[in-house]
Amino acid sequence: MKIALVALNGSPLIDSRESRQIGGLETFAWSLSQALAKDPSNSVMFLVRSRRPRIATTLHQVHVDAIHEPLRDLRQSVSRSMEIDPKAGRFRIKRWSPSLLWQVPALAISKLFFTPYSEQSAIEESLQEFSPQILVALGVNETSKQIGEIAKSRGIPAFLWIQSNADLEPKLYNTSDFQDRYGVTSAVAQACMACFRSLIFQSQAQQKQFQSLEPTLRRQSKEPFQVNLIPNPVDAHRFSLGAAHPLRQGVLWVGRADRFHKRPLLALEIAKLCPKVPFQFVLNAGEADVRKQVEKELPNNVQLIDFVPNESMPERMRESRLFLFTGSPEFEGFPNVLLEAAASGTPIVSLEDFDRFLAKSGAGMAHGGDVYQASETLNRWYESETEWSTRSANGCQYVEKFHSLDAISAGFTQLAKKTISAKR
Repeated sequence: MKIALVALNGSPLIDSRESRQIGGLETFAWSLSQALAKDPSNSVMFLVRSRRPRIATTLHQVHVDAIHEPLRDLRQSVSRSMEIDPKAGRFRIKRWSPSLLWQVPALAISKLFFTPYSEQSAIEESLQEFSPQILVALGVNETSKQIGEIAKSRGIPAFLWIQSNADLEPKLYNTSDFQDRYGVTSAVAQACMACFRSLIFQSQAQQKQFQSLEPTLRRQSKEPFQVNLIPNPVDAHRFSLGAAHPLRQGVLWVGRADRFHKRPLLALEIAKLCPKVPFQFVLNAGEADVRKQVEKELPNNVQLIDFVPNESMPERMRESRLFLFTGSPEFEGFPNVLLEAAASGTPIVSLEDFDRFLAKSGAGMAHGGDVYQASETLNRWYESETEWSTRSANGCQYVEKFHSLDAISAGFTQLAKKTISAKR
């Protein structure tokens, strides 16, 4: 069976020179691709976008293809500084930069001398060479819409794998002019959902969210949806059990610099309430003003780290005594990092729970958004070897039983085969 997964921003997982930002969606897709490829009956493609000319290679038995968009960096730089006002029919400066003096003319000249680039055409060309029997799109976004359109036009069965609770924001489907914090518009979201009939959810909470949206979506498309629940997997071979309590040091936090999703400023509040506990914040690029505020308010017990390579993250997790999580349920799906911490035997102190994972597993504790309660738990667990050992063992046992990468991969393979058979 030939399966293609498209995660255009996943190139740093293949080539660390591409970028320092690696998201949970991309990590999930790459882990799943490798697991699926272990099955000799599967041939798996992982499609990404590259800053370099198009390359195709094989890694861990996965066929990796990287489409190349000329002048992508230039276009993105210009779009961060200016935008087109469709009502006025002219450009509007959002943020002045002297670089615009050469960037805008360069883009204008490129349009005169080069064939216009079409991402959808580039994706379709790559997929056509691979000839997949199953397509997998990740999250509700422009790329998934393109994948869905390609699948419909070529008659290829396709799954839309929901990645975030924000993918199911009602305003995306009940209004015509909404745009979410990631830039996804109502038009894109509705067109995306219209392309897919088979959906995969990470959690029961997402299934419940979808149930309230389904009547609206069914009015837009008469065909029924095929709904599937597949829990997120964790690669226990990578994130294996670390050392015992006394040999570990510090509390690890990982995320982007933002105010709405990963929320490092809340993590900073907790760290300030635990002055005797050392913290490591792996703070990836995001909102510049948030980064500056974190740097300005950084207490002595927090070490700020710009970047940890993907291959080094398991060791970092195993060496930490606790893992702190401050993600927002409004925008998170099911956070892979919670599974990685649990698999590493690292107890979790979180502001919120996700699909009751912490309550069911006993791998950690959620605190209803209360930073003071979270700090109290963190201080207590950091010193208590008994409490720590119990939580550590709970997490390892739970993810091994319910979130094994091999088991999740086998479940998806079975679902994909059934889908192909039903289409014949």
